Amino acid sequence: MLPEEFEKELYLSFGSVEDSVDLMNFTASIDFDKAFYNSILRNDGDLEFRIIHYQDLILNKMALNRNGNESLIDQYDVSELKKIFELKS
Repeated sequence: MLPEEFEKELYLSFGSVEDSVDLMNFTASIDFDKAFYNSILRNDGDLEFRIIHYQDLILNKMALNRNGNESLIDQYDVSELKKIFELKS
């Protein structure tokens, strides 16, 4: 890919639906700059990447307002993310 292609909204998903990893340079329902600021910087060898903060992920999932099965998946994801947060607190 060319550098200018990353200036457009980019969404890549890898893996099966229930275990996928999503890579994106935009968010549908929250401010990207805020989400970027709150993100967690990680390194794996020479690879540096950011992971959306769980609170921003929850806000994004709740704001999507999708229909049907996607809505059920979002609701389940929010429930599980909240459980994980409670365990870490």
